[in-house]
Amino acid sequence: MRFVVTRDLQESPLLKKIILFFLFNLSIYFFLQPRLEKESLGASATDLSNKILGNEELFIPPMSFDQLVELLHIDLFLRIIASVCLLAIVFRLTTNKKNLLIVAALLNLSILFNAISPIAIYFGYTSFAWIKLCAYWTQHMLFCFILAHCFFKILFSRKRSTDANYH
Repeated sequence: MRFVVTRDLQESPLLKKIILFFLFNLSIYFFLQPRLEKESLGASATDLSNKILGNEELFIPPMSFDQLVELLHIDLFLRIIASVCLLAIVFRLTTNKKNLLIVAALLNLSILFNAISPIAIYFGYTSFAWIKLCAYWTQHMLFCFILAHCFFKILFSRKRSTDANYH
């Protein structure tokens, strides 16, 4: 709990190792996430539409609404938990929060559009396939940026001095 009180991880080497291990595991998850996304819904707008709506010419059955909601529910849950944990770490490590607020807002918006777009595709708005792809890659790049920022701050930060401006 010292990490909550102080931002200096040099005082708690065990907590530093735990956070680094968590970030490492999260980076493995985000490294493998594009493959999972390709297998579950597809990697292109055509694949996405074919997987959700089906394609008689290619003998691809349409996805049921229950399957789609279950897939989106699990995906949304994992992304929100990863987002909250990662943003909690990065906000405690960084002193300049203005730019991070913009990144956090973009991340949450891209998670939202990534979850809503497949439902819109299911109801016939196939142009949402492009929005889904853009939202997915935006959130993926933002997650990778935040992970790299956390690794950099933890591994290469110097011990801070206690001064009057630090709170």
